Amino acid sequence: EEMREHLLETVPLRSRAKVGKRIEVVNNFYAEDVDPQRTTPAWAYDILYAGNHGPGQNLDKLQGVISRLALAAATRQPLNIFVSLDTLRDYLYVDDAAAQAVALISGALSKTHESSAHPARVIASGEPVSLSHVIRTMEAVTKKRVPLALGSHPSSAGQVHDLRLVPSVRDDARAALPSPTHLEVGSRLVYDDILDRLQWPTRPPGRRSA
Repeated sequence: EEMREHLLETVPLRSRAKVGKRIEVVNNFYAEDVDPQRTTPAWAYDILYAGNHGPGQNLDKLQGVISRLALAAATRQPLNIFVSLDTLRDYLYVDDAAAQAVALISGALSKTHESSAHPARVIASGEPVSLSHVIRTMEAVTKKRVPLALGSHPSSAGQVHDLRLVPSVRDDARAALPSPTHLEVGSRLVYDDILDRLQWPTRPPGRRSA
């Protein structure tokens, strides 16, 4: 637990590029308004996102376990899994992630101080879920057994078994957020989107047919 907290607070973004994304947050007054010679924002956040899921994910990339499970259920093509089924991860629907990001940025913009540090902020559900639970959820919403091919791979040795995350949005700000999207609902939306894209392959991702 102490190591995880240290990671989120101190490790540079480049060391966690696979799971993080950096966004720049500009204060109420843009930097160029304060100093015309300045070309960079006054300060920035390093934001660490949980496993986001939602319609429109790029299926050409071998990432996004919920999208991959939905695709396997739809096409009946087995999905290779190289980690233990009790591996814990944090999954957050994309709209909920966006709402947390807005809350974090709104809070940041309300501050008037300038900081040279780039503290990490976490966008997550705060509810760790096992891979086996995610699989059962996808099978429940699709009413299909997801074809899986369990195996081993050298890259799995670097996978952390328990990667639970604590959201950075304050409790008072979190109370104002929309009700979170349940995993069952998000999984169904992902599956329906993939079915639609398989039926209409030229349609832009995330756009459902009428």
